[in-house]
Amino acid sequence: MADVSTYRYTVYPYARILRDFSTDRRTVTRFVVQLEYGFDGEFYWPERCDEWRQVARFDHNPESSDGHDVREEGFHLDVYRADGTYERAWDFPHVPVNEASRWCEEYLRENLDFLLERFETLQGIDDDYWAVTHRR
Repeated sequence: MADVSTYRYTVYPYARILRDFSTDRRTVTRFVVQLEYGFDGEFYWPERCDEWRQVARFDHNPESSDGHDVREEGFHLDVYRADGTYERAWDFPHVPVNEASRWCEEYLRENLDFLLERFETLQGIDDDYWAVTHRR
């Protein structure tokens, strides 16, 4: 079994995407792909940020007691609120499990501004420099 975990940064220095997955004989057995938002009191390089919060998350883990199998249930996206709870969005296309982590990352990148603006609104972030709303 092989485990792979990488962070990929976005066009915003305070947003990154975690891709974490395991394979067994070249078959993906579990994955997490999530958009994260970095909190820091001043300008920082992303690798220096100590506090990252979930913005949105796709996952697949049929072996976990609280996990699920996207092959049976389909994809869903957990979109996080300020208090750490989340709403679940469904209605995603079928994607083979071995291609899922790449597809999920691309989805998060394509919807980056929308997801970050929603998160910033829920968190009360209204900074003239950092907030996505002010960067357009």
